[in-house]
Formats: sequence, structure tokens, C-alpha cells
Amino acid sequence: MTELVAAIVIAGGRGSRLGRDKAMVVVAGEPLVVRAVALLGSLTTNVVVARGPQPEIPGLGVGQIPDPSGAVGPLAGIVAGLSWAAARGLEGAVAVLAVDHPAPDAGVFAALAARMAADVHAAVPVDVSGRLQPLHSVWHTSALPTLRSLASGGLASPTRALASLAHAEVPVAALPGDGARWLHNINVAADLVWSSDAGTESSE
Repeated sequence: MTELVAAIVIAGGRGSRLGRDKAMVVVAGEPLVVRAVALLGSLTTNVVVARGPQPEIPGLGVGQIPDPSGAVGPLAGIVAGLSWAAARGLEGAVAVLAVDHPAPDAGVFAALAARMAADVHAAVPVDVSGRLQPLHSVWHTSALPTLRSLASGGLASPTRALASLAHAEVPVAALPGDGARWLHNINVAADLVWSSDAGTESSE
């Protein structure tokens, strides 16, 4: 099985629709960023938070990095994190998780890492509507040159970046856990009120 060499929390969004920094939204008594770091820390000791233009969070206990100059959006966070890994000599599969997923599944990352064949640069869930979910996924450090070039050209979307890479698209039904739960994300205040289908309570 392919081991994860590192993990990136994508936490640079301004949370404009929510009206505040998503990373600091409290769910089940913990800020989302703390939950994300803890989950990914169970998979690898090399965890970094890509904070983009946002200020660093004191006392988080892991590295925090800005986006590369001229890059924007979540793709910039992935490039920042892969660059951080590469600078430390880490080569291989890297978990990528958006901070606004309050119930990520460690088993999903392990299952996606197992799909990382020699010629695959990313393993990405496909939800029931057919959409790729690149922010609860696994990317390979070998994708960095292509992603860096795309990001420096102004591309912000990881989904669009995947069109330039060999990647595995994995149906949610083929992955562990409840996809409706681990793919749930928080964009607006209404998303903080979890349904019974999401399987978790949230609080502010």
C-alpha cells in the first residue's frame, strides 16, 4: 500500500459567504482547522496548513505557509503544500483536505493512496452527481511542476488542473465510510446545521 508522505490542510479562503474565517469555525467543541490537523496527523507526521493570505493561527503545532506569489485559490494552496513537501525531500503521495470539511475520513485517504500507481498524479473521489472532489483527495509530489505552471498562469481550480494530469477518478461508493458525511462542507451559515444524514452535530 502507498504510504502518505505528507498532508496539506487548505485553509486560505476568506470565508466571504460565511462571513468569517472557516478555519476557526467551531464544530463539536473544536475549530475546524484543529480537527483537520488532528485527522491528518493520524496519517503522517508531516502536516502543513496552507493559509494563503490569512494570518497564522497561534499554537496550532504544525507549519503554516502562504500561497506562492501570483497564485490564487485552492490550487495555490496545493502548490504551496507540495512545494513545502518537496523542499523537505518528501516524494510521494500527499493527502489534501479543505478545512471546511468537518468530518473527513482517514480511511478514504488510505484507500485513495492505494490507487496511486506509478503513472498517476492524483486520486480523486467522484461524488454521486459526477463531480470531482479534489479537496478531499491524494496528490503526488510529481504533479508539482505542472501544477506550479498552471497556478502561475492564474488557474485557481484544482478540478480544472486535473485535466492536465493523469489521475484516478474513484467513485464515492467505492470508498470507505459515508460519502454524504465526509464530503459535507461548510460554505454558508445553513451548512452549520447538520442533518441526520450528515451524522454529526455542529456548533459555533
